[in-house]
Amino acid sequence: PKVHHFARNYLLDKKENNNIVTIGNKEEVQNYDEIDIEILKILSKDARKTALEISGKLKVQPKTVISRIKKMEKSEIIKGYGITLDLEKIGYEYHKANIIFSNNIDYEKLLKFTAELKNSIYVDETTTKWDYELNLEVKNTGEIDKIINKIKDEFQSIKEVKYFQMGKFLKLTYIPIE
Repeated sequence: PKVHHFARNYLLDKKENNNIVTIGNKEEVQNYDEIDIEILKILSKDARKTALEISGKLKVQPKTVISRIKKMEKSEIIKGYGITLDLEKIGYEYHKANIIFSNNIDYEKLLKFTAELKNSIYVDETTTKWDYELNLEVKNTGEIDKIINKIKDEFQSIKEVKYFQMGKFLKLTYIPIE
């Protein structure tokens, strides 16, 4: 399964979203070792750690940490860095909209369409009964209704929609940490 992350356009009142980061694409396997894994573990907990702090923990030179991070960024092992927001403090709620379509749809067109919706933050490709799992940050459920109606107007084949508020958004991490 893949996860497609979008920029938080609602924070900038920006319409166009050209920045989709996809996790889970079938790509060429990159070489890495235990030091790379340890760097990733540290960065996944706190991406603000400096190379000096990481090097002290791992007992390697800061230059080694810097070059390994650059290599992992270049090879797209590291696809980006993010923040975790306290949505309540900025007047937003985290919701998930699970959708089943009545017939086949153009998935790439749907992905591009939802990426341009200013409140969508990511989409899960799953192996569940749901065809599309859209994650949103909105001010209220009325905004979700508007978003679902936009999708219905554009694709006209929604069979079922269930959406619900997530009580708390926990940080997504792709590195298991002991």
